[in-house]
Amino acid sequence: MDIGVSKVLVTEIGAGGLRFISNLNLPIRTVLYQFITELLGESILLNAKIVWKEEVNEDLAEYGVKFIFENDEERAKFTTILDTLAKNHKKVPPYKRAIVDDINEYFNIVVIN
Repeated sequence: MDIGVSKVLVTEIGAGGLRFISNLNLPIRTVLYQFITELLGESILLNAKIVWKEEVNEDLAEYGVKFIFENDEERAKFTTILDTLAKNHKKVPPYKRAIVDDINEYFNIVVIN
């Protein structure tokens, strides 16, 4: 199944997995997902399973994802990229880091009060 490209907001990432917010309604633990991203100029494909889901509001959900690596070399390569990213992130002034103040706005969700 190919759901195409979807906008997600990654709130946390580590060698074991990631946490993201999305407007997609994704099943938990029954599907193997492939996440494709670019970090430090390198395209990365990660196999993963969603292990938990929590509703943020009626339009959005937060997901916890566990990466599935085929071997230790693949895990080590990804860990090295994350370590480099973390070091580079510390060098970026706070005002230049990406910050999302309004999650609904990020996903173009109209909120009627």
